[in-house]
Amino acid sequence: MDDTVHQMTVADEQAANQRYLREMQRKVERSIPIAVARSSLWTGSGLPVPTAPVVGPLVGRVGLAGHDSAVGATNFYIGPWHFDGDALVVFSWAAPVAATFYESENSTFELEHHVVVRRTLSIRQPGSEVSEYFDDLLVELSGDSPFVSVRGLSIPAPPRPSNPSASFSHDSEAETGHSQAPAEHPQPGQGRPASSGQRVRQLRAESAVRAALTAPRGSALPSLLATLQPDQYDFVTRPIDAPLVVQGHPGTGKTVIAAHRAAYLVHPERTGGARAPRVLLLGPNQFYADHVAGVLKSLTIQNPVSVMGIGDFLSRIRRLAVKLEGPMDGEHFEVSIDMGDLVDAAAHELRISGQLLSAENEQEAMRMVYEAVRSNHVGGMLLSDDADWVRDLSRLPPFNAATASRGLMPLLAQCALSATPMPNFLFDHVIVDEAQDVRPLEWRLIRAVNPSGSWTLLGDMNQRRSDWSYHSWVHLVRDLHLVGEGEPFEPVVFKRGYRSTGPIMAFANQLLPREQRTAENIQAEGPEPKVTRVQAKLLNQCVIDAAIDLHARHSPGTVAVIVVNRSPIGKALTKAGWTLDAADKRKLMKGTHQVYLLTPELARGLEFDAVVVVEPNEFPPNLGRMGSLYTSLTRANRELAVIYSTQLPDGLRARRESKKQLN
Repeated sequence: MDDTVHQMTVADEQAANQRYLREMQRKVERSIPIAVARSSLWTGSGLPVPTAPVVGPLVGRVGLAGHDSAVGATNFYIGPWHFDGDALVVFSWAAPVAATFYESENSTFELEHHVVVRRTLSIRQPGSEVSEYFDDLLVELSGDSPFVSVRGLSIPAPPRPSNPSASFSHDSEAETGHSQAPAEHPQPGQGRPASSGQRVRQLRAESAVRAALTAPRGSALPSLLATLQPDQYDFVTRPIDAPLVVQGHPGTGKTVIAAHRAAYLVHPERTGGARAPRVLLLGPNQFYADHVAGVLKSLTIQNPVSVMGIGDFLSRIRRLAVKLEGPMDGEHFEVSIDMGDLVDAAAHELRISGQLLSAENEQEAMRMVYEAVRSNHVGGMLLSDDADWVRDLSRLPPFNAATASRGLMPLLAQCALSATPMPNFLFDHVIVDEAQDVRPLEWRLIRAVNPSGSWTLLGDMNQRRSDWSYHSWVHLVRDLHLVGEGEPFEPVVFKRGYRSTGPIMAFANQLLPREQRTAENIQAEGPEPKVTRVQAKLLNQCVIDAAIDLHARHSPGTVAVIVVNRSPIGKALTKAGWTLDAADKRKLMKGTHQVYLLTPELARGLEFDAVVVVEPNEFPPNLGRMGSLYTSLTRANRELAVIYSTQLPDGLRARRESKKQLN
């Protein structure tokens, strides 16, 4: 394509985008409903839905084979919210018509005229500027591009198929546009060419996807509306009452689905979206919540989704502000389903005996229930006569000590909820990301705030950090009553990896059984992981040097150091003149360099351009697996370094080291 024409097209799309942003911002400021009359055609409701969104940019464009009376044009855009103005028609990504842009395999939505081209817009942030576009042609076209522009405003002419008599059935290869492999390195302005050959379904908007994958990582998850894949879109837009359980390798888009599904479920322009449900998105920690907050803010109305880490969820229920100490995992009985049943029984007996009525406040009621459990009796009645339970309960610490124990948070939360229910802390749908790490008693508490039993669960059993969490999806879904005892169950399995390169995944997958090394990596090529053994006295300095080197190569992206104990390297960084970021205590800076210093728990659900994993043999195993180490190795998008002074874990010893010893 001529460079001048290409730049003019980018400018025209930016003009359309800027107009959309201005018009939507004006509607927000004037508090005019976003969902106007034409939008009601797609929402299934007869009335507009008042909204006050944070305005995001356009994400793509669809060109049709002719003027479509339902759309009112020969083409339309996809954006966060609906807009219909002179020569600019935008439909929400959550409206059913958007399925034509996302190549949905499950949608039954049909237009009068068939799609002949899809354009994906690349947005530069900050500023929400269109920096590039990628076209995927579904049929051969004669003459000009189907998107013919007028300077300052894009007004596509009706596309002209080269074979007007060709069949455009919904399932045809011509419509899907997956008939020929793209060039190895697609150029901007190009996408998949059309062809009559057949092949396995490949990436939608592949050029845009690959450009996004090689872009520097930020500290927050970006909105990926433009490059959602058909299977991702179908899972994101599944009806709220259809449970979804996803097992996925690292980097297969589980967090993308979790965040966008939460935004979709509360979007007023989805089918059945007249009443926004109460949606809870749970992740492994508060840093995860911060990581996805940007997506929710840009795609929802005044951020109605409740998003929090599991620790914050437990604190919300426990309703007690105390500094926590000690390890996260204690004894199995402390986080078992049976413990929750025992706590409920204690609260019930205290309530019917009238003793709970004497509690002066919620904390006192929680203490009464806890002490009844610890003593194993209410009045003169034993709560359990099982010898093992009698022994285990007697080992629980007194209430004041228990409130400061991180490992006893779930038990104290259950005592608080059993003593004083929270009728205003209930949800219509709960999404749990990194679900493999949630322990049975925590699931019992989550189930208590989800009376409808409507779930989206995403995780990877190979990344389990704890022996006390469920070891299979079958056991979990049965305890959540998603299937009956003995009923067969298989989760949806994601194998296509977007984040880490092929060499990184091949290195990390050595920790898995051979039959589970099934990830398919979009980024097939990249540097081999650098594995370096050093003397113990040089470890900290070598880690710092590696982080500096990686940041220099990947700036303005992000680099993380992941280590079981942050203190020694943190002290070494401070001594070397690095300072903590006042706004983010995980990040240290020196001059133009910055690095995130994380434990395996803090790294869960996050991603970085490059990662340094330190002393991998110190990462705790669980049930014969190295879940925490596997998670840490796969946080890297482009480059991985492993530095150690003792030895490698068994699964990684076969890997050739870059250097045997640094003196």
